[in-house]
Amino acid sequence: MAATEIAGVETALVASNLQRVLRTSRNIREDHNENCFLILQRSGRALMIQEDRHSMIMPGDMVLIDSAFPSEFVFFRDRSEQVSLHLPRQELMDRFGKAFEPGLAIPSGEATAKAIHAIMEQGLRSSDNDDSAMCLRESLFGVLGAFFFMRDSGEAPAIAETPLGGRAPILARAIAVVDARFSDPDFTASQLADDLGVAQRQLQRSFQELSVTPTRYLLARRLEAARDRIVERARSGSSELISRIAYECGFSDLSYFNRRFRDAFGAAPGGYGSGVD
Repeated sequence: MAATEIAGVETALVASNLQRVLRTSRNIREDHNENCFLILQRSGRALMIQEDRHSMIMPGDMVLIDSAFPSEFVFFRDRSEQVSLHLPRQELMDRFGKAFEPGLAIPSGEATAKAIHAIMEQGLRSSDNDDSAMCLRESLFGVLGAFFFMRDSGEAPAIAETPLGGRAPILARAIAVVDARFSDPDFTASQLADDLGVAQRQLQRSFQELSVTPTRYLLARRLEAARDRIVERARSGSSELISRIAYECGFSDLSYFNRRFRDAFGAAPGGYGSGVD
């Protein structure tokens, strides 16, 4: 995470290979964070969940996360990059009152998103000018305020908070279960459906947004976990057996693992990561 200040607002560039980031009620009690986070998605895709809102965030989209409420981000295999603007929560409440709501998504095509991107670009060009930064900060809050009040009065265009519709909760839960159980070699997509209490066809439809089947997603999750372990093995000079890594990442057949690993990453597990510094 790289932190700086843009347009008079503390800003961080967040790059992650994680599958899931969860902020729980316990986290909230322990860290006492007083910011809200305006998240600008730069690359990759993320399913954002806060309160009863589920929003699929694509590059260029934005979402406002309130640190006072639990939230969850689910990332979809590809590396994700986000710009996080840290906005004082109390200031948002004082300025906008009940018009401010947690979990609001702002699609890239909306005028509000375009205006915020323009403010950020101007902030980057005038990063050493304090007067300019103060004015840009006011512009940012003004744009957000207009969006909040238009939405509160019903004047703002309706936002499709997720292209997945009612399937979003199933997909988020499915990915969380895969994260928890992929290391079990006996765990299958059929068992995933059973764990979720949904029909296999319903589970299949939920994964359509990712253009992948539940079985392929489970395989990819296992391969990614094994790859990370193998890279760490090479970096640390460990003598950990590849067979042990494979088994602990959900593969019961070493030949099958070797074949799938080579198909996915273009190298055999034993030689992968040997060039890591």
